[in-house]
Amino acid sequence: MAQAQRWPRVDAALLRRLWPDGCPPEQIAELLGGVTGDESAPGVLDWFVTEIGAVAASGAMNDGSLQLAQALAGHPVLAMLPEGDARIMRNAARVEPLLRQARSAGPQGDVAVFASTGVSPAPGLLVRAIAAGAGKPFAS
Repeated sequence: MAQAQRWPRVDAALLRRLWPDGCPPEQIAELLGGVTGDESAPGVLDWFVTEIGAVAASGAMNDGSLQLAQALAGHPVLAMLPEGDARIMRNAARVEPLLRQARSAGPQGDVAVFASTGVSPAPGLLVRAIAAGAGKPFAS
């Protein structure tokens, strides 16, 4: 008996219907768990690149954006992003643990944790971002 043709479980049209106004970054992060980078469904990887690009372009690095950056670290989709978007996501993934550490250091945060990263944020801006729990320190 011939094996039935397998259809992709998800395609770009379905993704666009599910998230017509854009997919939240934390949901993109969850969806990445099922993506290998070898998807045969037309447009699926393009959809991810577009959605991640929108997150990077927004400049807002909130908990969802940082979760996405962590999910992208070492993921094949990271290499498919335009260099500027990939850099923003790599920087966010590298700095996210330091943001958590700085937030836990006290109400004003401790920017000294960034010394080992080579990241030179403006201390006033960074402290405000840490205190607020979100900010735009990665969109440079």
